[in-house]
Amino acid sequence: MRRVLTMPSQLEKPRDVISGTLVLATGAAFLYFGRGLTVGSASRMGPGYFPIVLSLLMVVLGLAIIVNALRSKSGAGEALTIPWRALVLVLGSIMVFALTLKGLGLFISLALCILATTMASSYTKWIPSITLALVLSLVCAFLFVYALGLPIPIIGQWLSFGYWWPSASPSP
Repeated sequence: MRRVLTMPSQLEKPRDVISGTLVLATGAAFLYFGRGLTVGSASRMGPGYFPIVLSLLMVVLGLAIIVNALRSKSGAGEALTIPWRALVLVLGSIMVFALTLKGLGLFISLALCILATTMASSYTKWIPSITLALVLSLVCAFLFVYALGLPIPIIGQWLSFGYWWPSASPSP
């Protein structure tokens, strides 16, 4: 069951104003917290180059969404529905990924995250979602672990036999 919030404004698309504001605020927050990172140049990128460029793009995108929503004709407005299922699945999948990355490894944690986020849509089918999760998990495992050399376990310690049944300590 969805709760319907009515917006008192006469905006044509209040959802666009709210989403644009959220995108803008997220980009601004990442800019603020990433201000101490070294940016470098395009030829010698520092650790802050990519996050700052993405943050600036988010700010510009948020502004564009807000401006587009405000330029719309003023009409009767629309009722704003909050998709609670999608909100919980998307935010929950991010938390599950963060909590299980070390224990389950990149491949399974990412696959679970992708499956949960695809299930946020009511139009999702199982077979394409599973295929997407497997392919993206394989690509990310290759890209981040092998190509970039990041120290992320592909298969985590929770899936090892020794984690759950440690061998008995050797007797003296």
